[in-house]
Amino acid sequence: FYGYVSSGGAPVLGATVKMQPYGLTTTTDKNGYYIFKDVFQGAYTFTVTSGAKKVTKQVSVSASTALPYNVGI
Repeated sequence: FYGYVSSGGAPVLGATVKMQPYGLTTTTDKNGYYIFKDVFQGAYTFTVTSGAKKVTKQVSVSASTALPYNVGI
């Protein structure tokens, strides 16, 4: 499960990306990308935080989930 975090079209470095309920956490790289390896199929609460900005969405991961999950914050 992977994607890109941007703000106003520019990449966001160091945004915290979390997937609950399993407590998966990572941060975006200098180009705004993140990746989670070995994510099980199921429903997750996906949260991106950068400074005072926060976006929370519900996502569903399945065997056919191959497209990036991009977020504007």
